[in-house]
Amino acid sequence: MKKYLYTILLLFVSTFGFSQDLFISEYAEGGSGNNKYLEIYNPTDASVDLTQYAIASVANAPSTPGVHEYWNEFDTGATIAAGATYIWANSGSAQDILDKLANGGGQTGTAYFNGDDGYALVKGTEDSYTIIDTVGDFNGDPGSGWDVAGVTNATKDHTLVRKSTVYSGNKYWNNSRGTSTEDSEWIVNDDMDWSNLGQHTYAPATSSTITNITTDTTWSGDKLLAGKVVVDSGVTLTIDPGTVIKAVYNSNPVDASALVVARGGKIEAAGTAALPIVFTTEFDDLTAADVAAGTYVSTVGGAANDLTTRGMWGGIIALGNATVGTDNGTASIEGIAEGFDFTTYGNATPVDTESSGTMTYLSIRHGGATIANGDEINGLTLGGVGSGTTINHIEIISNDDDGIEFFGGTVDVDHLLIFNQTDDAIDIDQDYSGTVTNAYVAMGADSDNVFEIDGNEKSGATEADTIAHTVTNVTAYQEFDNSAKLDQYGNWKSNAKGTYSNVVYKGFAAGTRIEAITSNTDITFSNFDFVTSDALTDITSDAALTAAAEVISEQASGTGANESAFDGWTAYDFVKNTLSFEDVLKVHSTISFYPNPTNSVVNVDSETRVNEISVYAITGQLVKKVVGANSINIEEVRPGIYIIEVSTDEQKVQGKLIRK
Repeated sequence: MKKYLYTILLLFVSTFGFSQDLFISEYAEGGSGNNKYLEIYNPTDASVDLTQYAIASVANAPSTPGVHEYWNEFDTGATIAAGATYIWANSGSAQDILDKLANGGGQTGTAYFNGDDGYALVKGTEDSYTIIDTVGDFNGDPGSGWDVAGVTNATKDHTLVRKSTVYSGNKYWNNSRGTSTEDSEWIVNDDMDWSNLGQHTYAPATSSTITNITTDTTWSGDKLLAGKVVVDSGVTLTIDPGTVIKAVYNSNPVDASALVVARGGKIEAAGTAALPIVFTTEFDDLTAADVAAGTYVSTVGGAANDLTTRGMWGGIIALGNATVGTDNGTASIEGIAEGFDFTTYGNATPVDTESSGTMTYLSIRHGGATIANGDEINGLTLGGVGSGTTINHIEIISNDDDGIEFFGGTVDVDHLLIFNQTDDAIDIDQDYSGTVTNAYVAMGADSDNVFEIDGNEKSGATEADTIAHTVTNVTAYQEFDNSAKLDQYGNWKSNAKGTYSNVVYKGFAAGTRIEAITSNTDITFSNFDFVTSDALTDITSDAALTAAAEVISEQASGTGANESAFDGWTAYDFVKNTLSFEDVLKVHSTISFYPNPTNSVVNVDSETRVNEISVYAITGQLVKKVVGANSINIEEVRPGIYIIEVSTDEQKVQGKLIRK
């Protein structure tokens, strides 16, 4: 794990527009007359042009669930100063409400809502907008009103005031309103109480919230992960298939959200190929309804299937009691400040067969924020996890540190896809003794190594003291240009011990090297295949690695990972990299298809003549085909994920296609 200043992350966040935005700070629906308003607060340090925003709404049961019926724009030239409020009220409101508009900024409009009408603060145009914040929703008539903070019909004949600790809007009304005074973002005041109008107390927490799950709990649908959520010893967290968990962003990455399964706790997250479980950032538009419909596309920063955004939250950490190669057999997991019981892993008396639960068909996206000073966290961290744990079909997308890191433990992991991590894809430390099999790694331009491998870390330990691990059936593919960073094949460090077989590297730039294979390792390589024109001496590159030429000289054109295992359920736009190195480069330079996702026509851009375009279901059935054309219309095809195949005079190329 490398150390970076978290200010770099803050710059990244600003660049991609994930800084704070306006939110609704107060709502009133008076029991008599037309005393109705929304108050909007600007938490940023600059004035905001309100003409970029609007208020969208529905009345009672919407004619089309999920779609707004009314569109209310702000006055031309309207702005909201830094740290100020802006009031949008019914023109027939009481005079003391209207006085606040005149004195502090605001306007009157068509605020005729009753308790069962959904209102949203949105950004964009009526044809294309993003929901920033909500009171109510567009899904149906709740009756007289919505319950908020455990108060029945709180959106009728009450005033709602946003808690001072809330730092951003929440487009998920069910999460925002909560079920109690503790988990709601709102304080419910009496009818006709406007004492807070025209001002807002804003004091978001400066340190991360730690929430302990102390009883067996089930998550389903759309969930928010706020702060550090810890599954205590003896407790099971069950996550239903198709659940989408969105991690709350914190402008101080030290306080990033993360899920921690403490020693003795369990996570039962058994997704399926049809209903994978997704952990992602709160800025992702993906919902559980999308997953249920067979769409696994992320929309972050306004870009469909933007998979490159990193560092928006922490990650998933699972800790157990299995063997760990450290003094006393225990350690405190990196990435979280020490001093908490839930950070310890390993045991002086190891339980190697222990189960920490199940993680299958699980996608972890956009994590890797700094959660302790100087440390980033991995997409998936496994500390002392035992062999009774089931972990397979895991996708890790754009983590701002390692993809997966093992700190000891005996658990086996299979069917692992890692895309665009900044540090290492697969990192092994402290006597991990399990097996990693069928892994596909798509390296980014600034990814460090495919493998970073350490051994036993006890005082005075040698490679002879290290317990061996196994890695087999791996394909590593250079997704982005890495010509500026060439030490990427792997780094086998002091005391490393293990067996590596059927590992295939594809698409890496000429001159890519093994970073190091130190002399005090006990590593066996077989079928270590480099699809490149580089000679073996060019790959090893360093005179100090002369021994490496011997251990990796056996190149038998391995097959690598079974890539079909990742079809359908992953977000990664999978390329069937079965071509030669030269052909792979040609695919990426001469053929593209766009737009993707699409709801109608897909265009193909090719330097050579297109002979045929075919679209297949992920199960392999041909859906549509055109011959002798550079486009195909799939308007009549059901929404979902498909495989598009383009045949030219020189080659046949496949890729994932999203029908919106």
